Amino acid sequence: MQHLTTFDATRWGRTPFQRSVVQLLFGVGCAAVMIMVRALLDEIAPTAGPFALVYPAVIVATLYGRLHAGLVALAISVLWAWWWVLPPVRSFETPSATELWRVAINVASALLVMVLAESFRGAVEQAAHQKGEEIARRKLIFAEFEHRTRNNFSLVLSLLEIQRRRETPDGIRALDEAKGRISCFGDIYSHVLLDTDAEQLVAIKPYLENLVERISTAMFSPEVQITTEIEELHLGANVAASMGLWLNEALTNCAKYAFPEQADGKIAVSLVARDGRWILTVKDNGIGDGGQPMAKPSSGQGRRIMDAFAQRAGASHQIALSPSGCSAELAGAL
Repeated sequence: MQHLTTFDATRWGRTPFQRSVVQLLFGVGCAAVMIMVRALLDEIAPTAGPFALVYPAVIVATLYGRLHAGLVALAISVLWAWWWVLPPVRSFETPSATELWRVAINVASALLVMVLAESFRGAVEQAAHQKGEEIARRKLIFAEFEHRTRNNFSLVLSLLEIQRRRETPDGIRALDEAKGRISCFGDIYSHVLLDTDAEQLVAIKPYLENLVERISTAMFSPEVQITTEIEELHLGANVAASMGLWLNEALTNCAKYAFPEQADGKIAVSLVARDGRWILTVKDNGIGDGGQPMAKPSSGQGRRIMDAFAQRAGASHQIALSPSGCSAELAGAL
């Protein structure tokens, strides 16, 4: 149905002359279809409503072939009805005064229908043109907004880096954590939310692998080994964005609590699909129960942030601590 609203037979012609020929042929085609349908109906009800099918033929010709096509369809349809239906049949002899008035009224009505159809077609075409211009204008504004937003992300990171040089070790760790979150937001903004429509699906494997690689380089020493085992899944943009933010927080917690003083360690990041659900897991072999304040999984700002990201993804998550390390799991429906 949407294709019908934008169909225009004249687009088949490249030059004005070709478009005029297309209009002529389209009008002839609409009239020919009308005549064939009328011939079939004559088998059931001969001479009944000789001008009835003129109106749909004129409407279709005008809406999709423009005004000239409607005039051609009207002229052929009226001439055919005069020749084949009005007495005396198969002649253009002047019929009675009653029949003349009948023809005149039907032609006038068809002309009115044609004018209204052409006005409607023109209004729709103008509205579509204005909509296209508005879309182009919004795209330009959005591109400028996107450019400035990326610059703002870079500016904030630069300001944090300047402040970092003046801080104590505790302040440096806090600023590094803030920089990691902002960088994560920037990556998600650039690679997921901007490049993907809300209704489209995101390839999760390369997205999460790139995210893990960036976080690993920024937050962990070479002594900490991070492995990934991520299945080829495609999820919605909003879910993918929330999943990336949750993963950033989980790895940030590993950097803060699992391996104090950048001790040796291993972190495994996995994403699997099972029984109609996806499960993202981050496991480390760090100090586990000995890490404070993560000894209480229900407390801490990091946990509240992870709760918010899980809720935004429409998923559930849990954190389990043991003497052998920590395991964080995020699970949602496919």
